[in-house]
Amino acid sequence: MKPIAYVWKPAVLALLAGLALGGCSLLPEEKIEAVPTLIEPPPSRAVTYRVERKPIVEELRGLARVAPTLETDMYFKESGRLAVLNVAPGQRVRKGDLLAQLEIGTLEHQLAQAEVDVEIARLRLAATQGAPPIEVQLQELALRKAELTVEQLRSRIDAATLRAPHDGVVQSVRGRVGQIINEYTTLLVVADPAAMEIRMEIRRREDVEKLAREQKALVEVSRDNFVPARVVQITQDPETVGSITPTYFVHIELDDPAASRGLRLGDLLTTRIIVREKENALVIPRAALREFMGRRYVRILDGDARREVDVDVGIITPTEVEILAGLSEGDLVIGQ
Repeated sequence: MKPIAYVWKPAVLALLAGLALGGCSLLPEEKIEAVPTLIEPPPSRAVTYRVERKPIVEELRGLARVAPTLETDMYFKESGRLAVLNVAPGQRVRKGDLLAQLEIGTLEHQLAQAEVDVEIARLRLAATQGAPPIEVQLQELALRKAELTVEQLRSRIDAATLRAPHDGVVQSVRGRVGQIINEYTTLLVVADPAAMEIRMEIRRREDVEKLAREQKALVEVSRDNFVPARVVQITQDPETVGSITPTYFVHIELDDPAASRGLRLGDLLTTRIIVREKENALVIPRAALREFMGRRYVRILDGDARREVDVDVGIITPTEVEILAGLSEGDLVIGQ
């Protein structure tokens, strides 16, 4: 049997060649990623400051309150239910005015009767003129007994009564009628607005240790209007005596009393106490001072070179530092 001979026509050959070439296009094209261009970082620029001579002031800044120099806490000496309350905060009172009173029942009636008994005893004693000594002595004892009863009743009423100790204004009221009030618990505070001072509260012991009497201060009595003042006294808050974190009061007095016009009790005033100051100090910014394990130093720029220099410092404020040794005026120090 003769083999079958296939005759490939030119059209068929062309078709097969086209399919072969088309099959290659079905494969994914290989992508060649471009190499990124590296951008050089900008050259580092050191922030420098020139050492200069200028005034420097260390201040203790805070809010001070306009407070009365004469202020009295009012409290009862025995517990009881509040029956009378004649005042409210902000009310003016005169010395001796009845402010508040606990329920006292029939004490006032008993006192009236006891005072009558005293008068009767006095009359009986007067009638013993010329009587035997024993009779006179008995009447004297009867009078003394009646007087002691009056004193006891008055003392009980006084312990349950609060009267204004001086002219002033009621600053606060901490109770209401019908409420049980404990003994020696402040119910009212009465202050004399005619005698005012500026009082600054300090809680940090290290700040208190910087203060002394007669230190200069500046008080903002109105917007951006600071007037001169001085420290007259430093006291501890009695309520914090023995506390781990005591509170201290710095009492400040304006140099010109007329500057206090317009101030009211309770006003808060920005106050700056001058702790230390120097007119012609060598000064650098606080940002240029470096500290490490007790060492204080700066980095200075000397041409293109940088080097570290140890320094001795004096006054330090939140923004500036006084240099006592290690630098000269005009040196360039590098900030952090």
